[in-house]
Amino acid sequence: MENFSTFYIHFIDFLTFLCFCSPFILFLGIIIAFNIFIVRHLTKNERLKLEKPQNKELWIKSKKAALGFKIATIAFLSIPLLLLIPFACEPADNGYGDAAFAILLGVSIAIFLSSFSTIYCYNFLFYVASDNTASIILCIPLSFLILCCLVAFPILFPCAIFMVIAGLILQSKRKRFYKAIADTECKLIQEQSES
Repeated sequence: MENFSTFYIHFIDFLTFLCFCSPFILFLGIIIAFNIFIVRHLTKNERLKLEKPQNKELWIKSKKAALGFKIATIAFLSIPLLLLIPFACEPADNGYGDAAFAILLGVSIAIFLSSFSTIYCYNFLFYVASDNTASIILCIPLSFLILCCLVAFPILFPCAIFMVIAGLILQSKRKRFYKAIADTECKLIQEQSES
């Protein structure tokens, strides 16, 4: 119980510092807004077509198809934060370790919270026509983690592996998604011609 109360005190101290003494929240808001801005710029033409009634159903199906990518990305970007939780329960050493831990915790929280931009950004993974645009959109919420890779080089390897695997899965699912939509449209055309 003592470990939990120590963690709780450190966590409250960190949140107080975060909210009142740091431009961290503003920086995080800028990252999320930047991610959304890039996706809105990339999907400008597609968003204009959303107003047409025939595209509403495609939009709904696209959002449902992207749900797995949203969950996987948020889970992947929560790993650095989850790895730091056991160290938060250890007693403080009042030296450089506390400062390094606070920085790592802050960066891990930023990486995790920036992953929530996937909720908006990944809606377009299956809606955009271009595979290249979809791949770029897949990487955009990972941009803060990619920036961290410039400082902490070992992070690059798991990040690259995740991006390659997610990219391959995305290409495969996009092919199946558009094939299913084409098959559905063919059935509708056949049913209309028969009636």
